[in-house]
Order: sequence, then structure tokens, then C-alpha cells
Amino acid sequence: MGSLIVADDEYLNLTESYKSLCEQSEDLLESYLGILGELCQSNLSDGQWFTNLQAFTSAAMVLRGGFDTAMSDVSSELEGYITEIDAKDQYLYGE
Repeated sequence: MGSLIVADDEYLNLTESYKSLCEQSEDLLESYLGILGELCQSNLSDGQWFTNLQAFTSAAMVLRGGFDTAMSDVSSELEGYITEIDAKDQYLYGE
């Protein structure tokens, strides 16, 4: 039977990568919402298109903070995994 090697550093790097990706996504979402807000403030303030734009903008605003929440969840799971593995393999390292 082969041996299982879990590299803690890889999981820590993965956590940092997810964090960076979520921060970038949150920044892009804010830029996108800014553009939608500018469109809503423009002279196109009547008709079905404008009503749909407002509804879409409101729906998109619900996504605010979602990337941060996802990052927290992923980070917790990865850190929990590392902790569990460390607890189960401590006999290997005499800790």
C-alpha cells in the first residue's frame, strides 16, 4: 500500500490563492456595480429597459460580501483539514 503525504504548505498556499481570488472578485463586482449605478443615474430613466436594469442592479447587489463569505468557508475547511491530518499523523512525528 502506498503512503499518503499531505503537504501542509500546499494547503496554506491554496488558502492564500483562494483569498486573493475572492478579493479580486469582490473588487471586480464593486466596479461592475459602479457601472450599473452610473447607468441607472444616466438619462435613460424611463421605460422597461430602465426598470429591468434597476431590478438587475438590485439583484447583483445581493452578491456583495458573498466572495468574502465563500473565502471564509473555504479557508476554514482547508485549515480544519490540516488540523485533522496533523492530529491523526502526530504519532509519526513523535509530537
